[in-house]
This record gives sequence, structure tokens and C-alpha cells, in this order.
Amino acid sequence: MKIKTLVVGLGKIGIGYDLNKKNKESLSHCSSVINSKKFKLVGGVDKDKNKKIPFERCYGNLFFDDLKYALLKTSPSFVIISSSTNSHLEIVKKISNLNYKNLDKVKFILIEKPMGMNFSQAKKIVSFCEKNKIKLLVNYFRNYNKNFINITQKNNNYTHGKIIYSGGMINNGSHFLCLFLILFGKILKVEKSYFKKINDYDYRFTGLIYFEKAKLLFKNNVHTTKKHSFVLRNNNNFIEYDNKKNTITNKSSVSKKLIIKKKTHIKNPQNIVLDQIYRFMIKKNCNICTGSFALKVYKDLEKIKNII
Repeated sequence: MKIKTLVVGLGKIGIGYDLNKKNKESLSHCSSVINSKKFKLVGGVDKDKNKKIPFERCYGNLFFDDLKYALLKTSPSFVIISSSTNSHLEIVKKISNLNYKNLDKVKFILIEKPMGMNFSQAKKIVSFCEKNKIKLLVNYFRNYNKNFINITQKNNNYTHGKIIYSGGMINNGSHFLCLFLILFGKILKVEKSYFKKINDYDYRFTGLIYFEKAKLLFKNNVHTTKKHSFVLRNNNNFIEYDNKKNTITNKSSVSKKLIIKKKTHIKNPQNIVLDQIYRFMIKKNCNICTGSFALKVYKDLEKIKNII
């Protein structure tokens, strides 16, 4: 039996990336769910009623503009939250309240990062889910890109490196922070060289972050044309990720000879997300980020912001 899935938030990642596109990849949540053999799309929710026509043109008469009614009508066991960050806490509250009344329970939630507008909101979201026995997952996609995992785990003794990221540290830099917390352990020290608040919850940051096993320079791309990239080094070799070329390369630090080069682009990325979620649901080995680990990431993001 397929897992009944409700998607809340019908923006780009909800449906938009798969509207009026030429390729056949599943880049949005609704597209990946509707094409899945394990999950069943039972509805899409958005307060913006203008989303009704494009949604139902693709997915049938499954649009809702009221979350509570959608939950009661569809009884999903899995909810994907892909709405704006400032709405996440309220959505989780509504889901939790229905669960509390012993109606058909939501068992799993996938939430787009960042979880909340600040650490306090993220903590409340995790708490609501824990109290109502909902398994919370956060969509840090680089954690389960096999090309990142395989090439870094083979030589996980890098001691220093540089990361370039775009936009804000919480919205985009957190992808790398989450991955490197797994690879290099907890943060010991942070040295800021540049900081600027960019909206109600996010900020640009450039500076050194000292992990247990490595020292990494995080650099915001406000002064460079690069969007996302990183280089990790040790005495023997180095690994380089280039978002523009969609490649990850391992070379010898001594001879500069190529060891391995792989494409990082994955077709149908949201299908990979669903596969990881399903593995989590049936208690198989997976690399998806849990709500509790994502909260640790958010706590470190708050520490970085508050360092003078």
C-alpha cells in the first residue's frame, strides 16, 4: 500500500520547478510523489488560491487552501512542508494538534530547511514532533548525494579547506555546515572576518570555523562569481567541488595527478529524497538529516551569528 502524502506549500520546490519545463526530471516534491511507486499524492495545500489552476492541471482535483481541512479530508501519514520559513512553526502546530485529538495521525514530516526563523522556533518544531511521536526529517540534500559521500569517506582525513557559498549562511551555507559536521565533528572555535544581516533570520558570513578534525574557511560569494564550491586538503591529496561544472574531483597534492572525477548532478533529485525517506521509514540505512541533528546545525548557526 502506498504511503499517503500531503504537500504543504506549492512554490518552486513544491510544484514550480516542474511547471513548463522541457526536461523530464522530477525537481519538485509533487512531481516525485506522483511518479513514485511507494508514495501517493493525496493533496497539495497553499493559501494562495491562484495556485489551484496550475496544481490541478498537473495533479487533478487535489488542491486545498486550508491545511486543517486538507488533513481531515486526506488523512496523510506523511506531510512534506515546502512553504515559506515563517510558516513552518504554525503548520507543525496544526499537524500536532490534530494528532493530539487522536484523529488519523501524521507519522512523518519532511521540512525544507531552514526549519524556523531562528533557533527558538526550530526547537519548538522539534519539540512538537517529539511530543506527538512524529518523525521529523529535514531536507539537507547534500547529505545523501552519493558522489559527495563516497569521495569524502574514502579519504576522510582532510585537515583544512575553503568553502564558497551564495546567499545566506542559514539558507545555503547550512548545507555545507551540516555535511562537514558529520565529516569533521563538532565546532570548537569560530573567527569572523565579515558579517552582514540580510533579512529577518539570515546573514552573510565569512570566517574560519575550527572543527574537531579540520579547519575550514567559509567564504560568502558576495565578492566572487562562483556560486557554490569547496576545496578540502591534506598532505597527500585534495578534493574539489565545482557547482558551475557539476563536478567533484580528487587529485594528488604532490603530483597534481587526477585520482577520480565525478559528475555531482543527480537526475530526479527529489526521487532520491523520497528513496531516503522510505529507507528511514522502514528502518534501513540512510543519510537523511533528522530533526534532532538539524537542530544541532541550527544551534551552531546561531553561535556563528552571535560571535562578536
